[in-house]
Amino acid sequence: MDYDYACFISYKRPPKPVYPSGVTPPKATKHIWLQFAEAFEEKLSPYLTTRIGIFRDEYLQPGIDYQKQISQSLCRSVCMVALVVPEYFESKWCVAEWLAMQDLEEKRLGRGKQELIIPVVCVGEFETLENYLGTRLAKAFDIRNIVSPSRQLNTLTNLRKIEAIARMINGLVNRIPVTPMSIDCSSFSVVSGSDDVTPKIEERSPFGQ
Repeated sequence: MDYDYACFISYKRPPKPVYPSGVTPPKATKHIWLQFAEAFEEKLSPYLTTRIGIFRDEYLQPGIDYQKQISQSLCRSVCMVALVVPEYFESKWCVAEWLAMQDLEEKRLGRGKQELIIPVVCVGEFETLENYLGTRLAKAFDIRNIVSPSRQLNTLTNLRKIEAIARMINGLVNRIPVTPMSIDCSSFSVVSGSDDVTPKIEERSPFGQ
């Protein structure tokens, strides 16, 4: 089985607002996190020189088995780009995706290798991220202070950072074996983000305090 995707974009989905009965919700606007994910993918895609593209859960069809599709799509991705916001490591789904790619990383590259997770810090302080990113923090891309993603990600400075991310992905696609050896992606599973699942990252996030 060949890889289907050059990279899997992992990001925190915004919470769904709840309104009291009888209250008419205001006209919906896309949350800044979703705006960032969409704009980031749009800017990244033209720099990829691979025959395979990008996976983001926006492309999943309604009614499908979400956990199964996420699991197989992650397994069939060469690497993962994590769009880190304050709540990323408070999300059980995001943590599950991170740990699953970390597991794949060890299986594909060997113990101690850290190349298949590319952190992109969108919001937050680097000092508070060390408990979560560890040695990956030194290689994290800093794309913060964005309030209008479609416009601000188009600046020369940010485009150069996105181009650098694309170069990393292109290099991994060319270097990692075409077939994910000894891994059966059909049975690979990302631990569910349901309430009864406790993520392995036990520390309470310093964000949001």
